Amino acid sequence: MPTSRLNKRTCGIAAALFLIAMVVVGLLLTPEPTFEGRSLSYWMDQLPSIDIGIDGRSESIRFPGWYQSSAEAIADEGRVRSNITKACKALDKIGTNHLSTLVARLQVQDSRVMTTVWDWAERMSIIHDAEIHSAQLRRGQALHAFSYLGARARPVVPQLLELTTNQNTNTQLLAWSALERVAPDEFHKRKHPPIIEHAPR
Repeated sequence: MPTSRLNKRTCGIAAALFLIAMVVVGLLLTPEPTFEGRSLSYWMDQLPSIDIGIDGRSESIRFPGWYQSSAEAIADEGRVRSNITKACKALDKIGTNHLSTLVARLQVQDSRVMTTVWDWAERMSIIHDAEIHSAQLRRGQALHAFSYLGARARPVVPQLLELTTNQNTNTQLLAWSALERVAPDEFHKRKHPPIIEHAPR
């Protein structure tokens, strides 16, 4: 086997082990409630992501996962829909008692180390962009959860209001969007940032 191929494979294995280690450490440090034997984070990972545009109003829906062909995606549609339905049931069962978990997910950021590893792995064609469970995807999934729960998530309105003044612009936009879904009355009686207030609806 050529040395270059061997090095690529070795580095790929090392990157995969690093990602697995990060996941394991995260699970050990943050025990979560479960539904049907799976953690709340697992069920959150099954949700589509609502991505907010830079105008603060436009939205796009992104599904986790990557497929080599449209036929493969169609064949997997039933499983994806089933997992989304179960994820919503998990939110009904345990999500309303752990809303702080959703608030935390709404503001997650990828570390520089993780971003570097993912960028490298993607350039080496070890993984594809759609396979990366990035912070952007996870934040969008948290917004989807707030959208689904609606008024049932009102207990975290103070936390969402606090996030609307966060230094991170993405966090601000997501917090305003979550607030509008959870407590529209609180949203409309406050002065929004111009990026949202003057954007077309």
